[in-house]
Amino acid sequence: MPLHLTRVAFACRTLADIAEVQDRFALTHANGARVGRISSARTPRRAAELAGGSLYWIIAHTLVARQQILEVVLLPDRPGAEIRLALDLVPTVPTPRRAHQGWRYLDPADAPPDLGAADPLPPSLWRDLATLGLL
Repeated sequence: MPLHLTRVAFACRTLADIAEVQDRFALTHANGARVGRISSARTPRRAAELAGGSLYWIIAHTLVARQQILEVVLLPDRPGAEIRLALDLVPTVPTPRRAHQGWRYLDPADAPPDLGAADPLPPSLWRDLATLGLL
C-alpha cells in the first residue's frame, strides 16, 4: 500500500491558490504530460513507498485536498528530492491537522476520504463540523 505525505500549503488560502502555484512551477514530463512538483531539502527515507500515494495539502490547520505522487526524483548534486505530482487537485473531507514544517508521512489508514462532487455540504461547513468534533 503506498504511503502518503502531508504538507502545509504556504501562503495559499484556497484550492485555487494551490492550483495556480502548481501550474506556475509545472514541468513537462518525458511522456509529454505536464506534472506538478515540489522540492524537499531532505531526501525521504521511504521514497520508494511514495509513488502511487498522495500528497495531502494543509490549509488553515485542515487537510483539504490531495494530489497523486507520480515519482520521487533524488537530486544528484545535493541532498534532497523533487516530488512530482499529478496536476489534478482532489478535494478531501476537511480534516483538522496541526501545521508543521516540511512534510510528514501519513499512514493510509489516517488519510481522509475524497469529497464527492455531489456532496451537499460546502467545504467550510465540513471544516467547522470537524473542528467541533461532530464528524
